[in-house]
Amino acid sequence: MSWKKVEELEHYIGELETRQDEQLINAEDVRLKHMEEVEIFEERIGDLQATIDLQTAKLEIMERDVKRLEADNDCLRTENQVIIDERLQNDMTWAHTWHAVQEDLIEYIKSFEV
Repeated sequence: MSWKKVEELEHYIGELETRQDEQLINAEDVRLKHMEEVEIFEERIGDLQATIDLQTAKLEIMERDVKRLEADNDCLRTENQVIIDERLQNDMTWAHTWHAVQEDLIEYIKSFEV
């Protein structure tokens, strides 16, 4: 083999080694970039999980509040029905009493007509 060929091969090997070094550097840069992206995604996932946990806690509180309000509403509905029934009974009593008074007045007035 001639010296010129040896020099060409050495030059070609040098270029290949330089390209290999560049590719290794680029691969390391890509790996670092991907690691940064993974860290960002992990932070976002953590933030989202924290938001989900907070919203879940709020929903649980709201659910308890709704159940309490439903129970309070049922009690108030029962109390209102008792009041309505009592007032209806009183109104019926007054209506019967008034009707009886009217009948007595009619009888009293008719007693003068004779």
